[in-house]
Amino acid sequence: MIFTARPSKNFVFNLLEHRLSKITSGIALDAGSSGDKNRRLFKTDIYCGIDIELSKLKQVAQKTKDDKNIFYLWADLSYLAILPSASVDVVVSTNTLYCLPSKARKKAVKQLCRITAPEGQFFCEMVMDADFDIYKKIFHTYFELVDIFYYRNRLSRIYEKIMGDTGSTRYRVFATSFPFRLLAGVLSVFEYFTASYIHKEKYVFILCKKRKNIIKKKLFDISQLPLIESNIYSAYIQK
Repeated sequence: MIFTARPSKNFVFNLLEHRLSKITSGIALDAGSSGDKNRRLFKTDIYCGIDIELSKLKQVAQKTKDDKNIFYLWADLSYLAILPSASVDVVVSTNTLYCLPSKARKKAVKQLCRITAPEGQFFCEMVMDADFDIYKKIFHTYFELVDIFYYRNRLSRIYEKIMGDTGSTRYRVFATSFPFRLLAGVLSVFEYFTASYIHKEKYVFILCKKRKNIIKKKLFDISQLPLIESNIYSAYIQK
């Protein structure tokens, strides 16, 4: 079980951890992997982290360079056409898509849906902004099953505000101590009771599976991509 300082994030990452624990084969793609924060959640045979910040990829790649089942892609999520369609068993994106500009986010969502295998699954965090109905339409275009969980309920918002979620450093150290991370974990349980209801903050966690109109999984072949380092490939496209 994951215990962070924020009840809302505890809900998201514990839900994600539970779902990923059931996917024990194939290849996983962590879109926006940054500091490798999600890697330990995956149980697949192969892990691929993808990020636009090459310096961060190099830092984490050094730690895993001897593991042949872990590699990284330097790429922009909006420009993944070079990656084969229907080839990845599980695609995950946390703390990333909602940070992208609207145009880039739409492109990224389509690309991540496209590369998901027929029996694969796609998990991502989004926000309910003015374009959210467009994203929902994209998800339903690619997948038969789309589950939406609304998170950061009122209790979580109040607690996170008290603990300094608005930028106060005075509370942050306090909130990250184990007793308060444990308390945040307990409070996160209430997120499960409100996950079906739209909240003021409009944060959503989306789970998609069963690709439409795709029968056969394709090979995730990146052998044509240039190798930057021993376990980092370049799929970056200059715009």
